[in-house]
Amino acid sequence: MSKPYKITGIRKESGLAYVAVLILLAVVSTLAMAFLFRAGTLTSATINRLSGMQADYLAEAAANHALWRLLNEPGFPASSSVYYMHSLAGGRYGYKVRAHTETTFAGIATVGAVGDNEVHQRYVAYVKNLGPREMLTGYYLGDDTDDRPITDVGFQPDVVIIKGDERKEGVIRTSTMSGDSAKIMAWDWEIKDNLIQSLDAKGFTVGDDARVNKGGKMYYWAAFRAVAGKMKVGTYTGDGTSDRVISGMGGFQPALIIVMSEMWYDAMHRSDYASLSFDFKNGAGMDNCLTTPVPYDGFRVGSHERVNKDGVVYHYVCWANIAGQQKFGGYVGDGLDNRNVTGLGFKPEYVIVRNVSAGKHARHRTASIDNTVDESMYFSEKSNNDDRIQQLLDDGYQLGTHDEVNKAGELYESLAWARR
Repeated sequence: MSKPYKITGIRKESGLAYVAVLILLAVVSTLAMAFLFRAGTLTSATINRLSGMQADYLAEAAANHALWRLLNEPGFPASSSVYYMHSLAGGRYGYKVRAHTETTFAGIATVGAVGDNEVHQRYVAYVKNLGPREMLTGYYLGDDTDDRPITDVGFQPDVVIIKGDERKEGVIRTSTMSGDSAKIMAWDWEIKDNLIQSLDAKGFTVGDDARVNKGGKMYYWAAFRAVAGKMKVGTYTGDGTSDRVISGMGGFQPALIIVMSEMWYDAMHRSDYASLSFDFKNGAGMDNCLTTPVPYDGFRVGSHERVNKDGVVYHYVCWANIAGQQKFGGYVGDGLDNRNVTGLGFKPEYVIVRNVSAGKHARHRTASIDNTVDESMYFSEKSNNDDRIQQLLDDGYQLGTHDEVNKAGELYESLAWARR
């Protein structure tokens, strides 16, 4: 009678670890709207069945790793002649890739090896082209240098918002602002230079003003690209009239509107949820600014100097409610700690909360803030602190008890965007 093979020097847990890695990478690639089809397999002779299975798992994990890099690293140097090798526990895996083009699919050759066992596989990657990104957040560490490019965005934005963990105001720039100019989002500042100096093909450039680039301070940004039917940027010159329609949204009804003057007036905003217009600091709601009803293809302004003073140039950004991508609504505070606000229909990349029952500071948080840290930002000249937007969730966000975000019985705007 033949004896079974004796397996030595290999822990069963390592096989489970390979399976976990494979599953994780497979999920990532599925979420990225792509999948792999195994076109062929070449397996070397194996004496040890367990290490052979582990090598097989490693080869499949290599294919998913290669696919992830194709989808998420624009500068990935795909090569059909070089194996990119990685170690994992007691084995190694590698892949070489013929990058996909407009007319061909990606070809991925992989190898997984455990000891003397090797598995070679070949895959065809079917990649759905999702087009350029539309919304993303990130961060950078200030270094006091002028004309500093921030290229992590990966696309040319039409709107960028920056706020540092520093006692300085947040700033915003739109693609309609010319030259070296941006708007400070809190208090009555005119348009100013040396902040967000330009919007570039892969991001934006900042000056050395402490609001955007003080050495050793952390800065968080949110970038948006205007897309027809979802978001519109534009400009108009005030005429002082009391019920003026600003049209030309491209066929959508704005659910969130931000208006910024080039003169020393506060930036204002209004959402579907609020009956008044608000600044981004702690001012009370105002009428005669962004008024109702909002027309299908535009918005109304009153005669207030913050939105329509005769001869003053104004810049605006408008967003529509889009299921699964951006949602502008609200909630009623309950005063309870660790309150989860859910039902967005997506994992938020950026959230703004504003009390619309009283004069309280607007708060915001990006996904680029460490989600294990309880902190969120002001738009005014204050540093980050806790007990407001405590963390972002898969379908919403968690609040503390502070009355800026969660006083019992008071109403709050909830403005949220998904990464896309």
